[in-house]
Amino acid sequence: MAHSYVTSFSSLEEVWPQTLVPCGGGGPIDFICLVKGWLGRVCQLLGSKTSLVREGELAAFLSYAIAYPQNFLPVIDSYSVSCSGLLCFCAVALALYELQYRPLGVRLDSGDLCRQSLEVRRVFKECSQQ
Repeated sequence: MAHSYVTSFSSLEEVWPQTLVPCGGGGPIDFICLVKGWLGRVCQLLGSKTSLVREGELAAFLSYAIAYPQNFLPVIDSYSVSCSGLLCFCAVALALYELQYRPLGVRLDSGDLCRQSLEVRRVFKECSQQ
């Protein structure tokens, strides 16, 4: 996933299709609704505000996950890692996991990579308890 892909989205209305079939089969699931639920739980767990999450970034992650559910590895530093990218990743990753997919990880390529990678690891550990 490229930064240009992430920045090309501005709202959840751009996500199409909006459903994803579980890895084990079954009927299509409203993936946007599922991810929104997870985003609320992730933000509550981490003490973050959903209002700081960039809707376009979430839309990009959703679109990418729907297209490539078995290869979900987004770039999370297009905007703010801690206020948006990491929260979006966790919400989408947990929703994918609920549908029996396994997200691959995240890409960081700007800023203080050491500090950011430690933050990502800490948040992954917290979210893995969910």
